[in-house]
Amino acid sequence: MASVQTLHLPDKDAKLGCGFDSTCREVTKVQPGSLADQHGVAPGFILMSINGDDSLTGDIKEKLKARPVTLQLGPKEAKEVVTEASPHSPPEPEGVVTLVAMEGSLGFGVSAFPPVETKIWVKKVEPEGWAAQHGVKEGFQLLKVQGQEASSMSNEAFRSAMKSVRPLELTFQSAPEAADTEREAHLPAKTHLPTEAVNVKVPDSPPAQPSVTSAAVDEELESLRTKLASSTDELRRAQAELTEVSQKSQASQEELTELKEQLAAKDRDLMVVNQKLLASNASNDEEAKKEIAELKRRLEEQEEELKRTKQEVEAAKASHERHIAESQTQAAPPPAAERPTEPGLAEGDFAKRVREAAEVRDLKQQLELEIKSLRGELEGLKAEVDVMRSALKGHHGDLHPPVPVSNGLADVDLFKVVQPLLRPGGERRSQALQAVEVALRNGASPNSWKGPGSPLQSAVQARAPDLVGCLLKAHADPGEIDAHGVSCAAGGGWELMLWRRR
Repeated sequence: MASVQTLHLPDKDAKLGCGFDSTCREVTKVQPGSLADQHGVAPGFILMSINGDDSLTGDIKEKLKARPVTLQLGPKEAKEVVTEASPHSPPEPEGVVTLVAMEGSLGFGVSAFPPVETKIWVKKVEPEGWAAQHGVKEGFQLLKVQGQEASSMSNEAFRSAMKSVRPLELTFQSAPEAADTEREAHLPAKTHLPTEAVNVKVPDSPPAQPSVTSAAVDEELESLRTKLASSTDELRRAQAELTEVSQKSQASQEELTELKEQLAAKDRDLMVVNQKLLASNASNDEEAKKEIAELKRRLEEQEEELKRTKQEVEAAKASHERHIAESQTQAAPPPAAERPTEPGLAEGDFAKRVREAAEVRDLKQQLELEIKSLRGELEGLKAEVDVMRSALKGHHGDLHPPVPVSNGLADVDLFKVVQPLLRPGGERRSQALQAVEVALRNGASPNSWKGPGSPLQSAVQARAPDLVGCLLKAHADPGEIDAHGVSCAAGGGWELMLWRRR
């Protein structure tokens, strides 16, 4: 037969988990896993009391909703109730008392913890505790806990119930008082339980105490010794495991320290590499800036030279036009009315004018050659400026060294490049000579060009020994014949000799 169950709901969050009929007295359903289900409440159980009141008067539904509340539920055929016996309830068996601890400390210890084959006795009752207040004395036998045989419970369930389950139903068996002295002599060392204050109802009749035999005490002591030996073995195993873990931890700590040192060394190496890289970048930046500044300076000089050359070309054009106008004016024959009548004077004047016309033609040819030379020099300067601009643009694109000037002059005709060297007293001869050397290295022929004659013949006629030497170094042919059948070696032997002496 199912026993009476006491359920305590301390606050509004606690749920009973069962439903009642319209009278709120009989359980009709139980929710699985709920508090009612955990305490064994089943459909058909009846509500026996609310907060210790078994009269069940007033609004029962509202009382069930109130918190905190303590309820007792049991089957209809139950013969015992876990509260103070009602006038109509049958009395407990003689010497047996059932108490319910509602909350707080129990205030007593026990002789042994289940599961045990011996009986469990009450030990060391606290004077002002719950057990003492409700008549429990040393030597009482603890029969049941929550309706279960105390000696057959598991150790964990027994300890948990005695410590924290509230309300807690406890059933004791009292013994005659005459056996107190003998029982105390045979009880083993006292054990204490953590307890909490409790409200219970107990009968007014004084309890009796059972006797304890020496064999039971010896048996209990042997059980305790066995447990102590088992606990000692477990403690030794735990200490061994702890020592092993400590050793592993120490090894791991040493390995971690070594890894940290290696990481620090790697960080230092990386820092050194970064510093070197920064220093290298700074040096490259500085060199690139200097090269850019030098290219800008050279570009400005070339642009100035180009501007001066343009001005000279314009001046030559203007002078040429003036000479042409003057020659046309002087060469025009006077009208017939203005001609001298004397034959001798007319012939002399005509010869003079013919000579003047020839001089004008020579001057015109000289100016045309000079203009052509200036134009060639202008083209060469333009080519140099384009190369320098390309190199400067490359510097703005990245910080690598500029492209050599020779790459820009590979397609420049040698005739345009040598023009500054063919004019007497020409400025910037060293740069023009360097440009010629670059053009020769990049494939320009030293024996032919797009202009009249050949490069070597023009250099000899212009009396430019530096240009002659440059062309001969490039394997120009000194024995070539000009349009008049004269070789460079014959017509300009002084220049060749001068170069060979160098």
